[in-house]
Amino acid sequence: MRNKKLVARLKKLGFTLVFKEQGLSDYDLEDWLVKRNDIVMITQDVQFDMKFVENKSFLINVDESVEGCVILISHFMTQFEGTKVLKSI
Repeated sequence: MRNKKLVARLKKLGFTLVFKEQGLSDYDLEDWLVKRNDIVMITQDVQFDMKFVENKSFLINVDESVEGCVILISHFMTQFEGTKVLKSI
């Protein structure tokens, strides 16, 4: 998920976004993600999202507006007191 407007809005809110390189296998990404306690994945991939526990991945609907995504992500992240790091694929 690399929407420039969404990225700009999330950065403005103080979130740090981490983008892994294109072409990384799902297995390698999954392995990297579960080893990091400071990363939450934001994705539009339903099957990949289902591999993770509820608080490790956040699924965004492809039809959701940027404003809607910002609201949903901000609300989701409130469970991680002080955590401002997102992983987006």
